[in-house]
Amino acid sequence: MEVLSFDILEFWNSSFVQGFLGNAIWFALGALVMWLRKNVRFYPLYIRILYFFSRKKYVLIWNDHNINTSEKIISKLIKQKHIKYKALNEPEDLLKYPLYPKYIHEIILIVSDVTKLSETKQCRKEIQLMLILYVRKGGTLLGTHDIIYRRCRNDALQNAFGCKLDNFQRENKPIEVVLAAGQESHPLVKGLQPSFFFDDGEVCWGNWSKDTIYLIVTKKKYIGRTKSVPILTVRHIGNNGTFIWLNSGDKGDSLSNSLNIPQDELLTIFNNSILNRI
Repeated sequence: MEVLSFDILEFWNSSFVQGFLGNAIWFALGALVMWLRKNVRFYPLYIRILYFFSRKKYVLIWNDHNINTSEKIISKLIKQKHIKYKALNEPEDLLKYPLYPKYIHEIILIVSDVTKLSETKQCRKEIQLMLILYVRKGGTLLGTHDIIYRRCRNDALQNAFGCKLDNFQRENKPIEVVLAAGQESHPLVKGLQPSFFFDDGEVCWGNWSKDTIYLIVTKKKYIGRTKSVPILTVRHIGNNGTFIWLNSGDKGDSLSNSLNIPQDELLTIFNNSILNRI
């Protein structure tokens, strides 16, 4: 009897069972939230259920290349006991989660190749609205490269981040960048050298809002060969909500090395955004 009890306990504590139970719980909660969206009056109940099952905050990560890229990035990020990382298959998976800063610590959306959040205009609009409301309540959204490029048609996010990217230039060698003057001590660039290279193949730019803070800029001049352009920006709205944009992560013939490796400097920025109050 003692041997049988030990075997059952060992099986229960196995990574297979615990992983299966975790996925089953999230699947059930995902189905529940879709139902609750049609029955709004019960939504506070869902929040209580979620909080009962998990006292951890989640960092949700999606990229438009391959979910394995997100998993690779997650494996190299600094782990915290109170934070759980989740790689998403598609942006519409965001609609399965309660997008409240109390539960979702940060959302990272990596858009490397003009990929829309949804092919359906209405769904794309809903995703953007929920993301903006999440940030207004104090959440953090980090978006990369094409997320605010004009052809992605994320009009609401363009306004929220403070720019519609409508220019780009391909590069055949790593891009030299420098920390913006006066921002060397900003929490997002903590641990970065004053000057370094991003192993990317493209630089994007547009007209940024005046309240956008440039943290990293190109050393090379682009706009009429007279101005550097931002590579990393931050903008605050609402209840200390934070929008972070990073140029890195383009995909030409192949995914840029900054993401594919991934590059240490990119991981540093991701870690800083997660671990520090920006």
